[in-house]
Amino acid sequence: MEEKIFINGVFLREKTFDNGGSIINIDITNIDDFTNQLKQNQKSGGKISLEIKERRNKSDNGLTHYIQVSTFEPKQQEQNVDNQNVNEEGLPF
Repeated sequence: MEEKIFINGVFLREKTFDNGGSIINIDITNIDDFTNQLKQNQKSGGKISLEIKERRNKSDNGLTHYIQVSTFEPKQQEQNVDNQNVNEEGLPF
């Protein structure tokens, strides 16, 4: 099982309105610490994927969501070309 990586110092609170709409307020307590966490977890090319997830239970101070670094890596697909179905130009048609 892969290690879960959480972004700390970010507080997310969802406010739901009577009409069914909602807004998530995000408070970052220390921008330098936040950016260092992003840099530490970036992938090659400077990319990072984050997931905002809903907490199972709202915390006592109103926190409803948290941020986790996405560790999803798409699998490389091999190109399998059935040689029996290749035309004279080498194209699989």
